[in-house]
Amino acid sequence: MRETLDGFQGGLQLGGRIVTNLRYADDVIMLATSEAELQEVVDRLDRVSRKYSLLINVDKTKAGPNLTCLQARTCLEI
Repeated sequence: MRETLDGFQGGLQLGGRIVTNLRYADDVIMLATSEAELQEVVDRLDRVSRKYSLLINVDKTKAGPNLTCLQARTCLEI
């Protein structure tokens, strides 16, 4: 994750800090302020994952505008 986020300028400002992701066990929530920013971080994650022979499970991957409004869908290319 560190390699994915190195140099990334996105994320959300929460409590005066920039937050780019939330992690729990083997789950990761990527945070962004726009669809383009989210696509950039997903592309970075995909590139770094492939470098280490890891793949993103697209069947388990979801994207939404926020946690309270999951009906609107965002299409990300992985």
